[in-house]
Amino acid sequence: MSLWRAIRSSYAGVGEIFCRYWRVYGGWRDVLLSPYFHSALLLTALLWPYLSHPG
Repeated sequence: MSLWRAIRSSYAGVGEIFCRYWRVYGGWRDVLLSPYFHSALLLTALLWPYLSHPG
């Protein structure tokens, strides 16, 4: 078996699992309404000046 086939076979079914997870979570609507998403946006906005400069 070639390396490429071995890699492809190890990912068999991953797309289906991800789609099932996404449906259970609620899709984009629930992501956009999530307080965790809002917290991440707020923290990113507040910390952007510190994160955007090296050092």
